[in-house]
Amino acid sequence: MMEQKLAYITLFKMCDPQGAGMVSLGDFIFGVQSIAEIAAPLLEKLFDVMDVDFDGHLSMDEVSQGLQVLGMARS
Repeated sequence: MMEQKLAYITLFKMCDPQGAGMVSLGDFIFGVQSIAEIAAPLLEKLFDVMDVDFDGHLSMDEVSQGLQVLGMARS
């Protein structure tokens, strides 16, 4: 569980280089593509699914909850 939380925090920090606490679509794509070869259109869809409050940004909670729901992290 702690390892999973650290993975979420690490990914979030990679996507939030300014340390604003919120991740824009552009920063999300740049951050994820810096560690994995995933096409931008797929990342845009993932971003939209994870942006549950529809504010155009991802919070740490949205990232961690989204990855858990999508099964992209080990339990």
